[in-house]
Amino acid sequence: MLATASIDGTARLWNIGFTSWVTTGCKLVNRNLSLAEWDLLAAGLRYERTCPNLPAGPDAPSNSASAQYPRPIQ
Repeated sequence: MLATASIDGTARLWNIGFTSWVTTGCKLVNRNLSLAEWDLLAAGLRYERTCPNLPAGPDAPSNSASAQYPRPIQ
């Protein structure tokens, strides 16, 4: 766990395990990258849906594969 605090007095505990970040990120943005965003951030890589439960982003192929993430080490 990672603890953070902000100037407004908000304190948060964050699970630093990778799979929790994927889940949290997808809940926060509620979408996949657009094809233009993917090309900017992951140039040369095949487009994948980083949020597997959501549709492909704007202009991306609707049948895009879901990203495969490694299972966390227990």
